[in-house]
Amino acid sequence: MGDSPNFRKFCKRCGVQCFGGGFVQALGGEFATVNVGCMEGVDVALHSIQYWDGYNNNWAAGTRPQPWPRQHA
Repeated sequence: MGDSPNFRKFCKRCGVQCFGGGFVQALGGEFATVNVGCMEGVDVALHSIQYWDGYNNNWAAGTRPQPWPRQHA
């Protein structure tokens, strides 16, 4: 909503977020996301998960293999 170039697409049947995308210059520009949990035949246990620290607006730190701790104000 608003003036954000980012978007999410939801399933009309069940409401889960299936796809997303947008543009964030600070993160390299255009991006796309796919919820692999929505794809048949994909075993998520065979893939690595990378976490961004969006909760703390710490996008510049990049990704890491474990969740970022929540920092309370």
